[in-house]
Amino acid sequence: MRGLIAGRWHQCIELDDKLAEKFGKSGYNNQLDSDTFKQSPERFHLYVSYACPFAHRVILTRSLLKLENHLSMSVVDPYLSRQQGWSFATPEHPSPYEGVTADKLYDSRFLYELYQRSHPDYTGRVTVPVLWDRATETIVSNNSFDIMRAMNLAFGHQQAEADLYPEHLRPEIDRANEMITQAINLGVYRVGMATSQAMYEAELLQLFDALEKLDRQLENRCFIVGDQLTEADCLLFTTAVRFDIAYYPVLYTSLKYWRDFPNLSRHRDRLMEIPAIATTVKPDQYLRHYFDDDSFINRRQLSNGHFIVPKVSC
Repeated sequence: MRGLIAGRWHQCIELDDKLAEKFGKSGYNNQLDSDTFKQSPERFHLYVSYACPFAHRVILTRSLLKLENHLSMSVVDPYLSRQQGWSFATPEHPSPYEGVTADKLYDSRFLYELYQRSHPDYTGRVTVPVLWDRATETIVSNNSFDIMRAMNLAFGHQQAEADLYPEHLRPEIDRANEMITQAINLGVYRVGMATSQAMYEAELLQLFDALEKLDRQLENRCFIVGDQLTEADCLLFTTAVRFDIAYYPVLYTSLKYWRDFPNLSRHRDRLMEIPAIATTVKPDQYLRHYFDDDSFINRRQLSNGHFIVPKVSC
């Protein structure tokens, strides 16, 4: 594992119980007042990756709410280096990938430098997305869902066609969000990170049980909740566009392709027809991120020397 310990970057961390507890509790979940965000969006800055599905949901929300001219954004390279983690483009180290930028605020080379600047003694993982407060020079949040929700509560009512959390649908959206996040968004990673053949197969069956149920739910409807695009659709979409080209071959989510689910496929394709969503999709960056990361590939070898064998539908 990569990360910071007491503000110092480590490229390979063996977690003992004490460190595991610290890493488990680390992160930034400061409450962002929607009124402050609404009144001064230019005070804040996003650090994101097109490759990461959790950062992608924030990019997608920013695009749907038409905040590009109000909420600035820096984008890291899709390659997650074991040595230095997420990195920015620089004149000396340009990126060949569309949309990748320099750190527009501080010209940092690596994302962990922002965590050090925000909290010099920080211990924990260094992840995207990050919502940065220019005024205090600190990280407000690195929780993708909290950032999405704050953006929508501040600006969704101004964009009637893109209010992702309308008041009359909130209980239903909350239930759908919980299911999609736990069973699908995180489910693909539980499959990919299984440490035994039995665990892998159990997690795989749970993932596909959730996908089958959601496919049936979408049989006669365009969106997951109600008759409009909501947070739930966005959460599902960032997994959907990665599933066949990255999760299936790399994480071994191999019982079926996403395209084998007729209603899930139609839902994904319908969202891709929305220009504000389509512009956020970067398949070449997904390929680099997942295939060029030995932490994914190496997990296939078990402690007994054997490898996890992918399960496919016969």
